[in-house]
Order: sequence, then C-alpha cells, then structure tokens
Amino acid sequence: MLAHGGAEMHVHQDSEHVFYVLKGELQVDDGKTKKVVTKGQALIVEAGEPHQVTGTGSMDCEYLLVTCPPAIFSHD
Repeated sequence: MLAHGGAEMHVHQDSEHVFYVLKGELQVDDGKTKKVVTKGQALIVEAGEPHQVTGTGSMDCEYLLVTCPPAIFSHD
C-alpha cells in the first residue's frame, strides 16, 4: 500500500481479518478509534466490525492480510 493510500470504511459480516505489518505503518480506524500498527505488530478485526485502513508515515506500507474464513470471490 502506498503511503497515505488505503481502503474505504467497510464491513465483513462473516470473516475476520488479521493485519500483520511487514514494513511501514498501517492505521486501522473502526469509526470510534484509530490504531497505528507498526512493523512486527498485528491487529485483529473481528467479523462485523467496520474498518478502514490507511498507510501512514512517509514510506509505503507492506502487510500480510489473513482472512478467516477465507472470502470466496466469483467473477461470474
């Protein structure tokens, strides 16, 4: 993710996300609080929780995103 890039506020009703930051900083906003996750840290977003993610700082952010259960995408 580019510095200051991100994803709009959204909700996953059936899946939780685990964000693990590999490089840079990631801000996770749940609509009430904003948490900054840095290299080597992880944050869990439970199913049904609204969230928005944004790269912060001056460098690009790299993170691993694990979705449980995995989302299934269809292009039909």
